[in-house]
Amino acid sequence: MLFIRGTIAHTPLRGEVELLPDQLLVVDPQASGRIVAVVPGEQEAACLVQHGGQAEDVLRLQEGQFLLPGFIDTHLHAPQYAYTGTGTHIPLMEWLETLTFPTESSFRDQLDLARDVYSKVIQRLLNNGTTCAQFFATVHLEPCQLFADLLEQAGMRAFVGKPCMDRQTPPGSLESTERAVADTEALIKYVRGKGLSRLEPLVMPRFIPTCSRALLRALGDLAAKHGVNVHSHIHEAYDEEEFAAALEGGGQVVDEAALFDEAGLLTARSVFAHGNLLTDAELERMAARGAAIAHCPLSNFYYAEKILPVSRLLHMGVKVGLGTDVSGGYDPTMLGAQRQAVVASWALHAQAVAAAEKPAELALRYQRQPGRDPDVLSWKDALWLATVGGAQALGIQDRVGTLEAGKEFDALLIDGRSGGAYDVFPSVTPSLLQELEKFLCLGDDRHITNVWVQGRPVKGA
Repeated sequence: MLFIRGTIAHTPLRGEVELLPDQLLVVDPQASGRIVAVVPGEQEAACLVQHGGQAEDVLRLQEGQFLLPGFIDTHLHAPQYAYTGTGTHIPLMEWLETLTFPTESSFRDQLDLARDVYSKVIQRLLNNGTTCAQFFATVHLEPCQLFADLLEQAGMRAFVGKPCMDRQTPPGSLESTERAVADTEALIKYVRGKGLSRLEPLVMPRFIPTCSRALLRALGDLAAKHGVNVHSHIHEAYDEEEFAAALEGGGQVVDEAALFDEAGLLTARSVFAHGNLLTDAELERMAARGAAIAHCPLSNFYYAEKILPVSRLLHMGVKVGLGTDVSGGYDPTMLGAQRQAVVASWALHAQAVAAAEKPAELALRYQRQPGRDPDVLSWKDALWLATVGGAQALGIQDRVGTLEAGKEFDALLIDGRSGGAYDVFPSVTPSLLQELEKFLCLGDDRHITNVWVQGRPVKGA
């Protein structure tokens, strides 16, 4: 058993942080790391007797330390970690042609490179508190299997798939429809064969321009046959939208949600990255099917030229999680994604003020009544998106996202007073809530001293 006594912070409800000082949390690592008890600290002695523990078994958190749920990244491209932080000036379709496809195709014949990149991105994510991620790999089966092996060894929770592309793709990444389907099914069986509840395969059409309708239909059948999640891109950017229109719409903008729906790929187990240019009708269709959006605020600034109205989507019933979109987003941390989501929402607010008939009047009204603009996300909203929102998007909200009895212990131990990225002055910021906000706005991996997935340590002792 794992016993931890200290402060717990999580967001069961969007926009609200629940702070629980001096709690004793009991985890059974043998039962998928399930949290079997959360009781007030004064009940420690009785709880230890009940669960066969001793006082010396308890990890006791110090002043300024607290537990958070692990962060969930709903969209990133593992092979693209190799060139993260470059090519930020290139439009999306050109960026794919010059950086993405050549790098990804190289993994087919360079397994040592694949191993190096995959090992480092996994460790980078874990060190920064990402306990679960939904990964794009490459079209090649063997490197995908290698990636699954490395995720297994690292102890990370993950959803992993091979992107499928049977048209409009350079030779190194182009595959036949039949090969795309066969290799996807082979990967599903390989990952499922590991028998790990924390590791799941995906059906993954890359996006509309690279997938024929025959491939989409075959992948929809495959997802239904094996009961696996679906992950793809949708309405990401104007140049992608124009490309899809030329291929599928006779020059007219394509209803991408309808295409995925017709193929059986728009379901309650589907997550689509970006969605910046989705129409109201498409959003309504997604809400009706229970599909989710992976909101990637940083890459949206670079490639979408339109800001996703997250609060509006949630109000419409569309599930939303956060993603880094490595390497379209150059920051691989979910702390960065949370901060960028807040900034993006304020940019929406600024647009509304600029477009108003009397902008000064609108700006002053919102200054007097903070939080009244429905577009604006707070840091509390962003934390919810990075934990509960991501869990809901991936369909694992019954397992992770909060630190409650019955959930699996994917968690972070935060040392807010380590002095790593910022300093705390208790007389100025005397509350636990302020210390949490300070970490989320200023902290980095130096403040994340321990990370657990399913109750097992993946960072720290």
